[in-house]
Formats: sequence, C-alpha cells, structure tokens
Amino acid sequence: MIFPAVYGALLFVIGDLVIAAHPAMIAAGSTVRVMAIAAAAFDYLENFFLLRVLHGLPEPLNFTARMAGVCTSLKMLSFIVALGALATALLSHTGL
Repeated sequence: MIFPAVYGALLFVIGDLVIAAHPAMIAAGSTVRVMAIAAAAFDYLENFFLLRVLHGLPEPLNFTARMAGVCTSLKMLSFIVALGALATALLSHTGL
C-alpha cells in the first residue's frame, strides 16, 4: 500500500517543479498534480475493493469486483493524463 503514495508524491513533486521552472505552464503543472493525487486515490480504492472481494470468497461479490475494475481504469486514465500533461509541458518548453 506504499507504492501509490510513492508514485503519487513523485508525480506531484514533478508537477510542482514544472510550475516552478516554467511559470507559463501553470495549467500543465496543476494537471499533473491533480492527476497524481487522483491516480493514487483510485489505486487505494482499487486495493480496498480487491481486499473486500478476497475477504468475501467463496461468495461472489460482483458489484465490488466491478468497482475494483472501474477504479483500475480510472487510475490508469489519471496516470496517463498526468504523463501527457507532463510531456506537453516539457515538449512545449523545448520547442518540439
């Protein structure tokens, strides 16, 4: 359960560094920070739902399993948006 906090904090700090280094990139840096928190939060929710599914075995918990899958998808979407915003900030600064 430490990994989401580590990558969330890392992405958040990178978003802060983007804003500090390039004040014109406040929107991109803020997006990175918000999506970093969202990705970590969805990761924790995913873990919570998966633990509930495991705790409920052998009884099937369809809703809980579906919610774990939804949280996984939202976590990945948040992570990809954060990386996309970071790439946009870096590429716009280098002029590519």
